[in-house]
Amino acid sequence: MRTSLLVCAAVQTAIACGCTSYRAQYNIALAKVVATDAAGKTLAPGTITADPMHGLAYRDGLLGVVWIMGDYDANLSVENLTGEPIAVVWDRCVYTDVTGAAHKLASARGDPAQIGQPQAPTAIAPGKVERRFVKPADYTVRDNDSWRSLPLLPCCGGSLESLEEEVAPYVGKSFEFSLAIEKGSEAFEYAFDFVVDGVPKVRPMKTHF
Repeated sequence: MRTSLLVCAAVQTAIACGCTSYRAQYNIALAKVVATDAAGKTLAPGTITADPMHGLAYRDGLLGVVWIMGDYDANLSVENLTGEPIAVVWDRCVYTDVTGAAHKLASARGDPAQIGQPQAPTAIAPGKVERRFVKPADYTVRDNDSWRSLPLLPCCGGSLESLEEEVAPYVGKSFEFSLAIEKGSEAFEYAFDFVVDGVPKVRPMKTHF
């Protein structure tokens, strides 16, 4: 059984006094998690849960993972549930978008100019938690003299009708975050399959300056 949470998209652009903009509210479900070892053998399934306050969670005998989806990135927590150190190998972590295109996963914080550079693995001691914001590396783009982020899903617009039309095709679409995990000489891949569950709701958002 898949579990889901509502995700509200925030407007980044400034809105003139008294004008109304619109944002999309998605119901995102964690449909399944497939964990495999280096030989491609599927590991025993873990447990998927959803908590409105704490996100979409998965736990097995190796790790506990919590995802909170944002507009432009995901808030990720990885907990080491073993008695040995584990590591997240970031340069082998991948985001697969709704079209099936794969993107290198990167930390969403820090210098935008460095976001696509090689990343050192993060070691996690037994019982400890690593938390960071992650996003597709190529979703940070240069725009003239500044940087801007592309949303994971269409999130906002100035017209109710145009935004409703834009988000409608995403119903039932899936996207995936894949994490590469190492424990000693063992290597694992965790594929988290998320689905847009139901028609996104488009709501007005009025901002005054």
